[in-house]
Amino acid sequence: MVGALDLKTGEREYNPEYKNSSFCQFYNRLLQDERIIKAMKTNGYVGKFCLHTNNMQQIQDFTGNEVILINEEPLDYTKEFLENALMITDYSSVAFD
Repeated sequence: MVGALDLKTGEREYNPEYKNSSFCQFYNRLLQDERIIKAMKTNGYVGKFCLHTNNMQQIQDFTGNEVILINEEPLDYTKEFLENALMITDYSSVAFD
């Protein structure tokens, strides 16, 4: 799903087909799920959607809303673990950090 790796910069190219992947479509539906949005608003929560650094070139394919923000910057996971109450992951290795 990820674009080709540019060996000079070490960054991946944007893949326009990524937005059609089941991965991207699933997470966009999850981000826009009215039940989640309502529960977060009711309980005063805000969320942050973070992609793995290998996928950051695709961040523009995701849509946030008033309670779930799309993180577009490099992330300090240690800081995130200290400052946040909950993490939901797709079995990423970050869950073990």
